[in-house]
Amino acid sequence: MMKRTVRNIFMVIVAAGLITAVSLHFRKSRETSFSLQDTGKLTRIELRTDTSRLLLEKKDGRWLVNRQFPVRKEAVKYMLHTLEKIEIKSAVSGKALQEVLDDTAAQTVQVRCYRHLLPVRSFRFILTTRNPWGNVMSKPGSKHYFTGYVPGDETLTGYPFTTNLYYWRSHEVFHFLPGEVQEVRLLYLQHPEKSFEAGTDTSGHWFFRLFQGDIPPDVSIDTSRIQRYLSYFQALSFDDFAWRIPAAKRVKIMQQPALYLLEIISDSGDTIRIRTIPRKPDTAPEGTGTPSFDPDITWAFIEPLHDLVILKYYRIDTFIKEPEYFYTRRK
Repeated sequence: MMKRTVRNIFMVIVAAGLITAVSLHFRKSRETSFSLQDTGKLTRIELRTDTSRLLLEKKDGRWLVNRQFPVRKEAVKYMLHTLEKIEIKSAVSGKALQEVLDDTAAQTVQVRCYRHLLPVRSFRFILTTRNPWGNVMSKPGSKHYFTGYVPGDETLTGYPFTTNLYYWRSHEVFHFLPGEVQEVRLLYLQHPEKSFEAGTDTSGHWFFRLFQGDIPPDVSIDTSRIQRYLSYFQALSFDDFAWRIPAAKRVKIMQQPALYLLEIISDSGDTIRIRTIPRKPDTAPEGTGTPSFDPDITWAFIEPLHDLVILKYYRIDTFIKEPEYFYTRRK
């Protein structure tokens, strides 16, 4: 009887030890598990700080930010790559941890990932003064902190988890299929005699008109050039939002005289307006003085984005034509 009792007590102790070991293993695993497989199945990602919130949602295969704006494909692709590949390099402890905890300017970014309504991963980045893009990570409620990294990527792991709306918004202005552009109006705001409109009317006939003056009597309009011109308007993206420019300076920029106003009207009646505003260069070529405007980059105010953006001229070079482009001299 005594032997059986001792044996039972021993078995209970062993079982308790195993349960404790397994529990500690899974607890440690939960605290150090940040990567996520099958990121293509994610449908919602929430990013929060003490002062901001950003929501990414996947609808019909497309990601939207804050349920309003299309997301830059490169941005969401980079985030999903980081989620899938992120690993723990080391624990943060001792003096290094104390510096993180004592940094009064440190900001925490909470990350929550969902598959439909099911939360599948949650963690946080600590953005410190010395490390503003963050690679110090921990799980909610945990007192353990770790340094995260993505093998083969030198970028800090917290970089793609920003709540800056402009980082996420798509830079695409339009994307048309052949035949979807019905009319284009190009206004030379400083030389109005060059302004024109070209397209097809409701009967499917090609037209070209000047906004001022008459077409010279010794020329005819080459309708094949109208067709070719409209075909140029397939896609346009700008280079960046002007969000780094202080608000007061943006207002002054938008009050400056514009160079061109380009209006693109689709067959569904939607209108896109691009108003280009000459940009003074940051530096002048040595010995040349300061040119009146930057020959490579322009400001642009785009509707319906209703935002000031940075646009390189080469992106719109094919759109800027003078009336002579459409003329054929009569024989």
